[in-house]
This record gives sequence, C-alpha cells and structure tokens, in this order.
Amino acid sequence: MDKPEDIPDEDTINFNFSGMTIREIFETVSNLTGLNIIVDGEVKERKINLFIQDLPVNQVFELVCTSTGLAKHRYNSNTYIVSENDKAKDMLAFKEQSIFRLKNAEAKEVLNLIKGNQKLSSKIKMENYSVDERINAILAYDTPENLELVEKIISDFDKKNGQVTIELHLVEMQREDLNNFGLEFGQYPITPNTVDILNIPSNIKVYSRLEALAEKNKANILSSPKIRIVHKKKAVFEITDEIPVPFYTYEDANKYTVEGTNTNLRVLEPLKQYRKEEVGIKLTVEPYIHDNKEVSLDLDIDISDLSKIDSDGQLYTSTRTTKTFVRLKDRETAILGGLIKQEESNKESNLPGFTKIPLLRALFRNRKKESKNMEMLMFITPFFVNKDGEADNVNISTGEHLKKIPTIGNMSENSEVSSDDYYNVVGELKKVSQ
Repeated sequence: MDKPEDIPDEDTINFNFSGMTIREIFETVSNLTGLNIIVDGEVKERKINLFIQDLPVNQVFELVCTSTGLAKHRYNSNTYIVSENDKAKDMLAFKEQSIFRLKNAEAKEVLNLIKGNQKLSSKIKMENYSVDERINAILAYDTPENLELVEKIISDFDKKNGQVTIELHLVEMQREDLNNFGLEFGQYPITPNTVDILNIPSNIKVYSRLEALAEKNKANILSSPKIRIVHKKKAVFEITDEIPVPFYTYEDANKYTVEGTNTNLRVLEPLKQYRKEEVGIKLTVEPYIHDNKEVSLDLDIDISDLSKIDSDGQLYTSTRTTKTFVRLKDRETAILGGLIKQEESNKESNLPGFTKIPLLRALFRNRKKESKNMEMLMFITPFFVNKDGEADNVNISTGEHLKKIPTIGNMSENSEVSSDDYYNVVGELKKVSQ
C-alpha cells in the first residue's frame, strides 16, 4: 500500500470494528493513519465486523479495502478514493488513444474474442474500444496498462494463417490391377469394395509405382491438379465432362401453310435440341493446419455417372457421396479407394480363315458383351507452405514423378491458384452406359 511518509512501518494497532458501517470504519482508519479517504457515493452502506490485533498501521487501509471488496485509487500522496468495481481507477487513471492496425486477422473477430473472455472483459471496459472495418483496425481509449495488454493479445492473434498445397491425382484402375498395386505396399493394402482412407508415409514412392503402372496401361491417370489452400478455407476440385443430352420440342407445322389451304388437321413437327449436363467428380477440401506439421483434411466427395438417356431425352445419372476426415503429415499420401463403377464394352472375334469370305464372315463372327469393374482412386498429398509462400524443404512439382503422364486441358503440372476462387479442371472421364 502507498502510504504517507509520516506513518512509521513499525507502528501497530489493536482494534475491534464491530457492527460499524463502512463509512465509519474508513473514518476511523483515516484518523489512525492520517490518510484522507474519500468514499464514493455509489458504495453501498453495510455493517461489517473486523477484528485487528498487532497489525502495522500502514496495512490497515489495505486490509479494510480487501475485506470489504472495494477498490482504492491514489489521488495524491495523502489522499485515496474508495469505490465499487474499480470505478475510481477508471475515472481518474490517465488514458490515451491508440489505433491497432491488423494485417492478417479480422479486427472485428479479435475484438469479439476479447469481449467473449469474462476475465478480460471485466478488466477492460469494452465501451472504450471500437472497430474500423475500412482499415481493419481497433480504436482504443484506455489506460497504458490496458493498452499494453490488448496489444499483446492482438499480436498473438494477428498472424498469417498457415497454407498447404494439396496435390490430387485421380486414377482409374481395373480391379485385378488394383489388387496387384495393393500388394506392393505390404502393410498398407488397398481393399476393394470399401470407401476408406489409407495413409501412406512419404518414404513409400507412391507416384513412381503409379507411373510404372501407367506405362504398362494398367492405370489411367485422369487428372493431376493441385491447389494452395489457406487454413480453414474451403476449396473445390471439379473434374467433370459436359454431355450433350437430346430433347424434343414440338412446333405447329401449319403456321407455314399457304393461305387458303385446309388447316383443320393440326400437325405437330418435332424439333430436336440439345442441352448440356455435367457428370464427373467434385471434391471439396477444407484443411485445418496443426502446429506439429500435420494437417487435417475435411473431404466431401460427389461422384456422378451417366446411367442412360431414354427416347424422350430424360437423363438418368448415378450419384455417390462420401464424407470423410483424414489427418496427414507433410508429404504423406492418403489414398481414397472403393469408388467403384462398372464399364461395359462389346468384344468381337472371328474364326480364322473365314474373315475374308464376305458371305461367311457374318456367320462365323462372335460378339459378346464384357463388363469390367473399375476402381476410381484419389491420391491426396499435402505440402506445407512456409511464411514466404514456398513449400517447406521440398519441391512440390510432380514433374519428377509423373513427367510422362500428360495433364488434361490447359492444366500445367506447376500451375497453382488461390483458394479464394474455385478451381475447375476439365478431365477426360469415361461414360457408363447400360
């Protein structure tokens, strides 16, 4: 406690405050200590009991304030103001204006976080703070102590959000080739008929083996886009085809007849037109970047295939939706399997020796319908991006892994886009007909 110079530290008192009001107690303390004590008018009058024995005089005022739950503020060397809820300190303390400009975080969100903290909002009077959204700043008028606290809180929150570059490889494989591919990974098998995420460590060369299968025509890499995404921001991969779907409208043919001819019989003329429908794969990714160089990916996958188109132009599609969540380390690959579709084809074979005889060629021709179970695999690999916007200690280009695999459309292997814009990639997806 701050005390006047004429109160010796060694002086002690014994006193019995029994049934006395707060103002009576502070009047007694003022007489004992020689301090000028002003009690604020909003202090609620109440009686208390306080027994003091062998207490240094310079501690009496502090003890009475603490025991009554009141706040004191020093006005000058010999005068104090006592009030409820630290009112005196707020009224008399020196205040100054300050502007905190934020570079990364939203000023409104940071101020709401401070307001939502009960201890902070009780210490800092929020009416002294406001937000200027135009310059993304917090305007403050408060004591230097509170401004220093607010500045520290802002510096902790006003940091760049982490970024991660996501590489996606969409691969189509036959079931038997998939089994062989899975066996190569030993303890990391790919299981058919299950929609599951498998984490493959970065020391396993996934893309080198995938390239080898592609060279043997045992894997078809449909698309290999990549995108840089900010922490907790969504991005969308769309790998789709536009299918022309025929439909018919009917027009009155009589409107073109010559005047005076019989038009009692109405004739409707069909007009064939086309509309475009999209089928393919839509993958929505939302990353949550952890401090330990790991990232959690919230994946939402929609796959649509063309089933059939009837004679009226009615389009039938099959749609599958998968929602999953995976946590990966830097450069670790997750494989999503179990996205199965059926592909049908007509195979024709001829009996040797009869193919050159026109009349017999058709008799000895064999046609049969073959059905293949195709597995759609998604290879997802994150690369962490440092503060300078570069990948951490790794070249994120997939050129070394898939340099012999052509990309689709105008997509280059090193192209990147911001997560603010949805990223559309047109791929070459095969249609399924029944």
